[in-house]
Amino acid sequence: MFFALLYQLGHGAAWFLPRPLSYWIAHRLADHCYRRASKDRAAVRENLKSVLGRTDLPAGAVLSLLGLPVNAVILTHQNPGVDAFFSRQRSRVGVKGIAIQRMSPRQFFETSCDALRRNEILALVGDRDFFGHGLTIPFFGRTLKVPTGPAAFSVKTGAPIVPGFLVREADGSYRFLLEEPLFPPTDLKKGEAMVWLTERCLAAMARVIRQYPTQWYMFQEFWLPPRGLIL
Repeated sequence: MFFALLYQLGHGAAWFLPRPLSYWIAHRLADHCYRRASKDRAAVRENLKSVLGRTDLPAGAVLSLLGLPVNAVILTHQNPGVDAFFSRQRSRVGVKGIAIQRMSPRQFFETSCDALRRNEILALVGDRDFFGHGLTIPFFGRTLKVPTGPAAFSVKTGAPIVPGFLVREADGSYRFLLEEPLFPPTDLKKGEAMVWLTERCLAAMARVIRQYPTQWYMFQEFWLPPRGLIL
């Protein structure tokens, strides 16, 4: 209940306070969290080190507000109050949530495919494999497991993947970036086509992360450990 109340207070303050003041408060809170969250701080520094070679350094709603039908695949929050808060936020902007943890694999797949058959948008996270079934792909000179969902749905239905990114500019404005659509290749086998699509999604992601490294909200270490040698 406490954390849900914090989210509510933060949301209300962002609506009513002047934007510069909201940013100032957010920076102070971020500094406080930075000092206290040593594990998250180390993870962020390690992630940025892989991107930049140094250590000193939410998008579906926009489409819905533009009038496009958006279905977002979501993970439920372990705190019921916080989960309800985010559910209300999605509903207010017209985003329909598909809670993967509350469905059987078959039901999840059919629900997602139904959205694509209706010619609607299916929003998926492309940089974190939450269930351990992803593809192992090189990324910034290291390897990680990335989810197969986007590529699997594309190969199954023929729907293109459109990598999208929401970035904040120096003047405080926001810019929504959409890459060129990636259509599933028809001359490759299913597994090869999924790798082809996933590699190109990661390439698009890498270009934007290099340009806006401090806006890549990855607070956990997610690179795969390097493999040892058998001598």
